[in-house]
Amino acid sequence: MSTATSLPSRWVRGLALLLLAAGLHLPAAAQSTLADIHDLYPGDVRTDGFVLDSEQAVEIVAYGPETRRDGFSLSNAWILDARTRRVMWDFEQARTHDRNRGVREVRETLTLPAGAYEVYYASFPNGYYNDRWHGTNSLGDVIRNIAAEIRDDWDRDWDGYDRDERRQFGVTITGNGTNERNLALLSKDFVESAVLRMTDVFDDRYHQQGFTLSQGMDLEVYAIGEMRRDETFDYGWIINTETRERVWVMNWRNTDPAGGAEKNRVANEVLRLPAGTYAAFFVTDGSHSTEEWNSAPPYDPMAWGLTLLPTDPADARHFELVEYEDVPLRNTIVEMRRMRDDAYESKSFTLKRPMRVRIYAMGEGVRGEMYDYGWLRNAETREEVWRMRYYDTEHAGGGEKNRLFDEVLELPAGSYTAYYVTDGSHSFRDWNDGAPFDQESWGLTILPADDNFNPADVAEYTPGGDGRLIAEITRVRDDAFRRERFKLDESTRVQIYALGEGSRGNMYDYGWIEDRRGRVIWEMTYRMTDPAGGADKNRLVDTVITLEAGEYTLFYETDGSHDFGDWNARRPHDPEAWGITLRRAD
Repeated sequence: MSTATSLPSRWVRGLALLLLAAGLHLPAAAQSTLADIHDLYPGDVRTDGFVLDSEQAVEIVAYGPETRRDGFSLSNAWILDARTRRVMWDFEQARTHDRNRGVREVRETLTLPAGAYEVYYASFPNGYYNDRWHGTNSLGDVIRNIAAEIRDDWDRDWDGYDRDERRQFGVTITGNGTNERNLALLSKDFVESAVLRMTDVFDDRYHQQGFTLSQGMDLEVYAIGEMRRDETFDYGWIINTETRERVWVMNWRNTDPAGGAEKNRVANEVLRLPAGTYAAFFVTDGSHSTEEWNSAPPYDPMAWGLTLLPTDPADARHFELVEYEDVPLRNTIVEMRRMRDDAYESKSFTLKRPMRVRIYAMGEGVRGEMYDYGWLRNAETREEVWRMRYYDTEHAGGGEKNRLFDEVLELPAGSYTAYYVTDGSHSFRDWNDGAPFDQESWGLTILPADDNFNPADVAEYTPGGDGRLIAEITRVRDDAFRRERFKLDESTRVQIYALGEGSRGNMYDYGWIEDRRGRVIWEMTYRMTDPAGGADKNRLVDTVITLEAGEYTLFYETDGSHDFGDWNARRPHDPEAWGITLRRAD
C-alpha cells in the first residue's frame, strides 16, 4: 500500500474555482491550442497562425520524417514573425526529443515576444518532387481526378512509414494566446508598410510596375525567387526608365538561402535611389511558385516575388505608383517580334530629324556568340550603326542563352535598315531551353525614347532617296550574271560596296566595272577584300575610286552555291547587300 498522500479531488476543484474567481488560472488550464497542422499529404503546404498579447513561452510538439542529408528537400515546420518575416523556430534546426524508426519528435518551449505569428508545415518527405502532372493544369476535372489518385496512392510517396506514423506528422503549438488562421490579417502591418508588392506570384508571369520618387530615399528590397548559380528562373529587377539602366537585379550573388529547396533564394538589402522614375519587374517560369511548389517552399512562401519598403516610414509620401508599359507598341518605329526558326527579316525607315531611340532586342547567345540577333545599318552608306553582341546583353530569364539588349541610342537624321536573323532552334513557341520572361518580344523592337516624339518625324524609306545612288546589283542568287549600265556627266568619286564569296585567293561571287569599250576599270579581287562576317568565305569591299565622265557597265556574277537566300555556311552580316552597289562618295 502506498504511503504517498494526495489532495482529495474535491479540494482540487475547489482551489481551481477560487483561482478562477481571482482572475488567475491553473497552469494546465492556461494553455490553449494556438496552431495545429496535421493530416498532411506529400506536396502539401499547410498554414496556421496565432497572436500573443504579451511575451511568453509557448509549447511546440512536432513530428516529421527523419532529416536526410542526400541533397533532397525535406518536410519541415517553422514559425514566422508576421511583421518582420523573421524565422522564429525551425523544425529542421530543433533538437530531436525522440527518434523512432526514422520519425523525428521535437518538444520545445519557445519564448516569443508579443506579436502575430504564422505557422507552416511543408510536407515533402524523402525528397518528394511534385512534378508529375505539371503543365496539365488546363485539363481541369481530369487533373483533379489525377490528384485524387495520387493522394489515394500516397503510400508510394511516403515509403517506410506506416499510416499511424504518417498521421502524427505535423505540429501543435499551445500557449496563452489566440489562434488566427487568416494570414492576411496576421501580416497586415508588414503589408501596409510596403510601398510596392508583387507577391504571391504564380507560374509563367511577367509583372511590371512603375513608380516615381519625388526625392531620393533608401528602400528595403525584399525578394524571394528561384535560381541556381548559373541560371535564374523566378527573379526581379528594377530599372531607371529614363536611362534604361538596371539599378538592381536579383541574382545568385546578392541572395541567400530562403529555406526549403536549395533553389529558393532571398534578397534582402537596402537600395539608395535618387529622385526619378523607375520600374520594378518580377518574372517566373513554368513551375515552382505559390501556384504549386514542385519541391519544398521557402520560409516565406506568400512573399514569393518582390516587395519594396521605405527604411524610414515617413518617406512613403515621396513614393508614388504610376502606370508603366515596358515595351509600348503604339508608336513603334520597327517591330520584328515573335521570330521563329530560320527567320530573316529586315525593315527600313527614315528619320527626318536626329532622335533618341530605344533598341529592345531579345535573342539567343552562348559563350560570347549570338545565334538569334539583330543589327542596324545606315540604309544608304551600309555603315553598321549597331549590332547585338553577346557581351552587351543581359540575361533575359529562363535559359542562360536567352539574351536581352535594352539601351537608348542617339541617331542622326537619315535612313536606316534594321535586321533580325535566327538559326534553326530555340525561338518563339519552339524553345529547347527555358523560355525568356518576355516571350513575345523575341526579336527586335525599336521605339522612340523622346518624350516629345511626333510620328510625323518617321517616314518610309525610299532607296536612293538622298540622290547618291549610281547603280546597284544586290540580293544576287545562284548562277547569276547580271549587269547594269550607268552614265557619269563629270569626274566623280564613287564608293564601291560589294559582298561576295572567296577563298584561298580566288573569288567565286564578285563584281567589276567596264567602260564603254569593254575595258575592265575595276574588279573585286580576294586580296582587296576583308571578312564580311559569318563564314570566312564571306568577303567585303568598301572603297572609293574616281571615275571620269562617261558611260559604264556594272557586272556581278555568282557560282552555283552560297548566295542570297541559299547560304551553305553562315551568312554575312549584311546579307541583303550580297552583290555590288555604287554611290557618290561626296
